[in-house]
Amino acid sequence: MTEYELRKHFPNASSSTLKRNLAAGSVAQGPKQEPRPGNEPLAAAPRTRVDPGFRFVRVTSYRRVLLDERNLFDGYFIDALVRSGILFDDAPKHCKVDVLQIQVNVPEEERTEIDITPL
Repeated sequence: MTEYELRKHFPNASSSTLKRNLAAGSVAQGPKQEPRPGNEPLAAAPRTRVDPGFRFVRVTSYRRVLLDERNLFDGYFIDALVRSGILFDDAPKHCKVDVLQIQVNVPEEERTEIDITPL
């Protein structure tokens, strides 16, 4: 930080305060920007994937207020299953995805269940 910046932020600072803060190494550096987390691999080495056959996946959402099924974001769950290796692929030739909602009365009963059935 320069003397100008210090005076800008602290216009009433004494000369001794300015002198101390301008000494080498006394001014804290700004935060270091860390890389944004992205879709990093879950394991060090990629797994060999064997096609396990066709799967039926049912995503059941237990909610107090029912939503339009397009707003349930079941795609995130399916993508996570593929990335983790539980599903081979989310293409229609590998799995069928069904979305269901059930209304509950209390917040403690709200949850999402994912059932995977080999066919």
